[in-house]
Amino acid sequence: MPRMLMLKETNRAFIMRCVEAYACAIVLVTIMLGIYINKGSIVLAVYRSVTVAVIGTETLGYAWALGSLVKANEQLGHTRIYYQSSIVARVFIIVALIMRFTGEGL
Repeated sequence: MPRMLMLKETNRAFIMRCVEAYACAIVLVTIMLGIYINKGSIVLAVYRSVTVAVIGTETLGYAWALGSLVKANEQLGHTRIYYQSSIVARVFIIVALIMRFTGEGL
């Protein structure tokens, strides 16, 4: 069983990209709250669009991490399974949100 990496051994670029993605998500949520405060309500289409953008960013991060793992040719099967299942789950969440956005969903 492979050992867990220490923080100093992890990929700092990946950590910085995660921080940047979450900072963007915080900015988007702040903008949505600003719209809510100024107009009194959030349009559901705007909320769903922002949600799709945030989950899409997270999915791209997982895909990037999986691609880096594959390029490094690491033999970490459980990690690959985690990233693959996370990507698939988020893609289905995005599809469900888009279906609701277009009126095709329940």
